[in-house]
Amino acid sequence: MNFLIPLLSLALFVPVVLFSQEVALGLDGVFYLLKKVVFAGVFPASVLLRCFLFSRAGDTVCRAFSKTLLFKKTALPKCLALPILAGQLSGFPMGSILIKDSTADKKDKEKALALSSIPSPAFLFAYFGKTGILLYFVMILVLWSIFILIPSKKSTGKNTPRIITFPEALKEGIENSVQVSGTIIFFSSLVLILPDVLKPFFSAILELSLSLTFAKTPLLTAFALSFAGLSVMAQLYYLSGGVSVKTYLLTRPALFFFLYPCLKEPSICPFILLFLILFLLFLVTYKKNTCKNKAFQL
Repeated sequence: MNFLIPLLSLALFVPVVLFSQEVALGLDGVFYLLKKVVFAGVFPASVLLRCFLFSRAGDTVCRAFSKTLLFKKTALPKCLALPILAGQLSGFPMGSILIKDSTADKKDKEKALALSSIPSPAFLFAYFGKTGILLYFVMILVLWSIFILIPSKKSTGKNTPRIITFPEALKEGIENSVQVSGTIIFFSSLVLILPDVLKPFFSAILELSLSLTFAKTPLLTAFALSFAGLSVMAQLYYLSGGVSVKTYLLTRPALFFFLYPCLKEPSICPFILLFLILFLLFLVTYKKNTCKNKAFQL
């Protein structure tokens, strides 16, 4: 691996230079996506969400969320309630940004990264309309079910409230938006130097936003939404301070399993959503009753 990446970088350098004009033309569409997704959505949302979450009111909401039965069943430390809640509300990469400052241990951070890393509802609605909102809830229900089925070991982490000012929130939002935009442009450039026949497949592997433009089949679209591409995984890794994406990758096949039929036949999406709701309720109720029975026996 130590010599593979430099060789691959050198091999890609030549076509990137040779086809720079074609890449420049293709990036017009990427810049439109950046304007539509990052600058019109992620950037202002991240600033406003920071202003709320890093306030006394936000701390109260996060503390209340950490006491819910849903969160307790994961056995994750309370200090991860904020990253998970923020990540699921605003989409990548907000959860990873907040995980960086968490005092939880390494394994719990990996689980929180997987649980908090999904596309935002605004992003999904922009591409899929009302079906996108159903897809959003499908993803959330699948992830909560996984981490209730396989809860964390009891661990601790200090929940230290952080209060920031609006200028601080704006500064952090600008820095993160630049990082996200740079990652998207880099991986999009790699896709754009490829022949047209290869773009749908490699865009699904490399860059989520671009893949939804090139992907023409429910299979590739479901794969792109589930794994989100190397671009998003790179963001999650460096914005979280180097938290491993191993657990994130292990949970993605389950998302693909449920997203694919929803995209292939959108009319069955509400029924899949209903099944997942009932399944999650069963998990919470069953585990609750099991704990009570064990306590009674003891």
